[in-house]
Amino acid sequence: MLPIEWLTLGLSYSYTDAKYRSYLVPNAPPAAPTDNSGHTIPFTPRNAANFRAETHFGVPGDAGTIRIGADVTYRSAIQFNDANSTPDFILAKSAYHGVLNMHATWSSSHDRSEVTVWAKTYRQAGDHQQCRSIQFLRHRRGIQQGWLRVDRELERSEDGGDQPDETLLT
Repeated sequence: MLPIEWLTLGLSYSYTDAKYRSYLVPNAPPAAPTDNSGHTIPFTPRNAANFRAETHFGVPGDAGTIRIGADVTYRSAIQFNDANSTPDFILAKSAYHGVLNMHATWSSSHDRSEVTVWAKTYRQAGDHQQCRSIQFLRHRRGIQQGWLRVDRELERSEDGGDQPDETLLT
């Protein structure tokens, strides 16, 4: 297989069965200690996967480089406390069923300046919640010059219509 210089691909998967072997939490006497042994360690998904792709090419006239890419992330549900007492409806919402991130970057010749625009899209399949974010960031010699962020969230209302909520920060 020949390498393709203008394209970078990546795929990652992790399986983690993170549990406490022995974890006793002391309580005030006369109560016995709380035993969290065997519980899942909080904020640790059992399964996580990410696929990413980026293309990069030079701008004619030695005007810099352009990179365009995207990635998609999936993650299983996570616990939020040592006792593993997170309610099921919250556990269901903690899983990522596909978070799409996209970006485009222009870098000047010799990497003195850089402008990046990126977007994130989150979609929760069961309850029709969506969150979209488009962000702009300009760097010059590694220093952030300023940024603009536009968020758009859509939530399914009781009558089935989309209700937009837009925020603009400068």
